[in-house]
Amino acid sequence: MAVGKKYILDKLIEKKAVAISYELIEKGDQFPVLQTTSEIAGQLAVQVGSKYLKSDSPYGRGILLGGIPGLPQQLS
Repeated sequence: MAVGKKYILDKLIEKKAVAISYELIEKGDQFPVLQTTSEIAGQLAVQVGSKYLKSDSPYGRGILLGGIPGLPQQLS
């Protein structure tokens, strides 16, 4: 079960907001929206991680995730 912070829930109730928790939508014994968004997030994680490893990123270490055959993974 998902849990939210009480003050946020109280504010939503006060504003009479209609809120849908997509990750809790069930179809039988499955959570189809959660499964789909998790798959997307999993594939994007590699791309986002590689972005921050690039040398032109402020804290990047200049690491190429795939590597180059014949060269060490990290050059000093």
